[in-house]
Amino acid sequence: MSLEAAIHQRWANDATLILLAPPVRLFTGAAVGKVRLPYVVVTPAHIRGTLRGSDALQLLDAQFEFRIWAQSLAAARQLAEAIRQQFDASDFALEAGSVRNLCVLGARDTLDAQGLWQCVLPCQALIER
Repeated sequence: MSLEAAIHQRWANDATLILLAPPVRLFTGAAVGKVRLPYVVVTPAHIRGTLRGSDALQLLDAQFEFRIWAQSLAAARQLAEAIRQQFDASDFALEAGSVRNLCVLGARDTLDAQGLWQCVLPCQALIER
């Protein structure tokens, strides 16, 4: 299971996230089709570096973003807070390895030309393999 697949799985098991944005409104890479608001796009993880340890231990430094689209700033920030609650400072298993200390690094809000709010949550995770 990839980092992105594990995020989808954790989302589907969190009642608050499901209430705010059902799993069908969580996408990886780009939203597909006609999507109702609010929705969230997880950017595919970018591996910045690799550290090797003893006994074939490998740590990958991965960066990705949650990109929230909502009708109002309040709705975007409410969803951002729920994402922080579920994912910030968390560890969880992957099919081949585990995530160690996923960190939400902040947030930035913007209003696009169509009047939709976007809240971007940059994240960093150490992936142990």
